[in-house]
Amino acid sequence: MALRDWLKREPFSCVDAVWLKMEQPTNLMMINGVFTLAEPVSVQDLKALITERLVNRYERFSQVAERPLTALGYPHWRRDPTFDISAHIRRIGLPGQADELALQEMISDLMSAPLDYSKPLWQVHLVENYRGGSAVICRLHHCIGDGVALVRVLLSLTDEQQNANWSERPSREVELEQSWGTLGVIEPAVRAVQEGIQLAERVMEESYKTLADPRRALALAQLGLSSAELLGRLAAMPADPPTSLRGAIGVRKCAAWSQPIPLADIKRIRYGSGGTVNDIILCVVTGALRRYLVSRGDQVDGLTLRAVVPVNLRPLEKEIKLGNHFGLVHLPLPIGIKAPGERLAELRRQMSMIKSTPEPALTWAGLGVLGLLPVPILRQMMQLLSSKSSGVMTNVPGPRKPLFIAGRKVDSIMYWVPQSGSLGLGVSILSYAGDVRIGIMTDAKIEPNPSQIIQAFAAELDELRCAAPVVDMEADR
Repeated sequence: MALRDWLKREPFSCVDAVWLKMEQPTNLMMINGVFTLAEPVSVQDLKALITERLVNRYERFSQVAERPLTALGYPHWRRDPTFDISAHIRRIGLPGQADELALQEMISDLMSAPLDYSKPLWQVHLVENYRGGSAVICRLHHCIGDGVALVRVLLSLTDEQQNANWSERPSREVELEQSWGTLGVIEPAVRAVQEGIQLAERVMEESYKTLADPRRALALAQLGLSSAELLGRLAAMPADPPTSLRGAIGVRKCAAWSQPIPLADIKRIRYGSGGTVNDIILCVVTGALRRYLVSRGDQVDGLTLRAVVPVNLRPLEKEIKLGNHFGLVHLPLPIGIKAPGERLAELRRQMSMIKSTPEPALTWAGLGVLGLLPVPILRQMMQLLSSKSSGVMTNVPGPRKPLFIAGRKVDSIMYWVPQSGSLGLGVSILSYAGDVRIGIMTDAKIEPNPSQIIQAFAAELDELRCAAPVVDMEADR
């Protein structure tokens, strides 16, 4: 490495370091996404678009994540002197009929393969023969940013007009759906601890200096008292009961996604049943997991499982900033309640309780403390914490209007976030242009066919539709 490159190295923030250190062959810390396009897009157009809107805009896309040589070392970002965008954009073809099943298999293969640490930690695969159009599969390491940040970064590749000048940076960001989702559910609690969050940011942005300066280390220790207390409470929390959703995990991951669900249908159920759109979706997901467990022979009566839910801690209207800035809540899922109406009422009660908790803000600060720990200790802590839940559930508000990539209409968008520790189930929820899709990611040793959970979701949604009172939404207005 040239001396000037070594001198320009940038230390990781403490929270970003957690996601780099957590990576293991059995749980790669990647965020995976896919756009399907109605028409083919050329690799030349895609390279030009990504160069202008990602590489030239965000330095992380041309920087290498330099891992420490020892357990006590600290990671740094450094410029890749041999950066070549051609090494990050690959052309691939689907076998057979190049249908949705073939695309799911391809995405499963890619999310099971690690990124190349000798290069910047991202990769885009252009599928040139998908249903008469194209598919664009994106893989980005979690240490670059959290799910909300990276979904917004990927959406910056799109335009809201087909004839937009896509070789230039868009004049404004894509408008996102913000009327529903778990993102705003803890806003009062976040506001209550905003001063603490800002203090944490100031300390963590100087993470390398914190390691070198005992006074900063003391400030971080004082800041971490409340977050360490929370981590202690989480460690004392009983583990989730054993079910078919838990078990030893392996390297192979499997992806699936639902057909588009009209948001209007979910709102119609909401008008008849009460609650929010988010409550309805959580109720259906919980019911789908119940159906799945029953099909596997699990005893579900009285069963409650927890899902780890990432919660965004930055306003969506601000300019995109990379890095990880989210907290976590442990959401109890009343699997044991069969009747949809009763299950919905219990979920609404749980969500109401979450509104007043500072847990997301404190876990964010706690992650910063964990980022300073040696890798073996960090992984032991994350393994312990992952035993308290049965999966990760994420919810990102997507674009309201149809989008275009290099003038080609985007038919669908989906994403998946990684699990951690011993978790082998991930549920992703994303809205786009009036529809909602559910994505499932499983470990193949636990469930090699996540479409079974998707099918259970469709059956549960149909039952909830039938159970909900019929409401004329137009008359209600």
